[in-house]
Amino acid sequence: MTFNKGSLVLIDYTAKVKDSEEVFDTTIEEDAKKHSIHESNVKYLYDVNVVKSLDSPNDKVDGILKNRLPLEDSKITFELKDKEVNITIPEEILRADGLQIMKHFIQLDIFKFVPSLEKVNFIETHLNKQNQTKKTETKEEKTPEPKTA
Repeated sequence: MTFNKGSLVLIDYTAKVKDSEEVFDTTIEEDAKKHSIHESNVKYLYDVNVVKSLDSPNDKVDGILKNRLPLEDSKITFELKDKEVNITIPEEILRADGLQIMKHFIQLDIFKFVPSLEKVNFIETHLNKQNQTKKTETKEEKTPEPKTA
């Protein structure tokens, strides 16, 4: 669909809290009943501003990741190369509840909206924190104490 500035559009949506997925608003009656936020005979009018059309594969992947990952936008990193995308999962969400589900829906959305891509890779880097702690302790032990006269 193409919209002109000032177009009046009819939309359906379900609004959720990004971190908890709690539904707090929807225009879909079945969703409202399901989440106990249904009010009979109430009509809502929303003023929607379409900020940008996501046309390039890069914009589409970026938009999907910003929508699906519980992170600040600046922490989302990915690389598009030929027919694949490498998505880096930051350490801070490696143990997040539902990460596997998030990754599942990310790849579904990417293949749906960027059909030229053939492969989605999720890169998870785990550091051995025990080795890092030992190195820090070793450095502290080697530091000589100053002598006083």
